[in-house]
Amino acid sequence: MRGVAEPEQAIDLDAALAALPPVSRAVVWLHDVEGYTHREIAVLLGKSESFSKSQLSRAYQRLRPLLDAEPELESGRAPLAESALGSC
Repeated sequence: MRGVAEPEQAIDLDAALAALPPVSRAVVWLHDVEGYTHREIAVLLGKSESFSKSQLSRAYQRLRPLLDAEPELESGRAPLAESALGSC
């Protein structure tokens, strides 16, 4: 994941993550920030690996429209959504 170019973008990402249900937000954080595998997340949450995978997919679906509203950076790089979510 690339660094955030502007402080406002970090705030927007925080707001977008805050809009997620708590379990989805936890799965995104554990997987994308902390680097846990779906198996590890499943153990932590007492759920299955497929639960972790589906929560991550649903979270990405909810985050995309929130972050796609970001204007493209002046440098011509992709919007924050692409760098924050990667390819799903």
